[in-house]
Amino acid sequence: MALRDYKYDQENVVPLRPTASYDAYEESKEEETQVVEEILFFANIAIFAIASVLSIFILSALKLNTVLAFVLGIGTGILALQACRVFLKKYQNQLKKTD
Repeated sequence: MALRDYKYDQENVVPLRPTASYDAYEESKEEETQVVEEILFFANIAIFAIASVLSIFILSALKLNTVLAFVLGIGTGILALQACRVFLKKYQNQLKKTD
């Protein structure tokens, strides 16, 4: 009977779950910049889509060839997107100069 001679040893006990450490949670700046980059990504898509759809609609209303209207509309969307990027960079530079 091996169980009669059993002695409980606290040092050899393996915990079932690791104990959680309750350190203070701090948001890193990487997470903040990642959120901003995600918002800017979707803003770029929205700006491109709205500009291209409006320009395609206007060019189609002017009785322009459909293929040409789509090509010019996509080009206009890209130009609008680049214009917004240039404007935002100039605005950021002005804010940095005032600070």
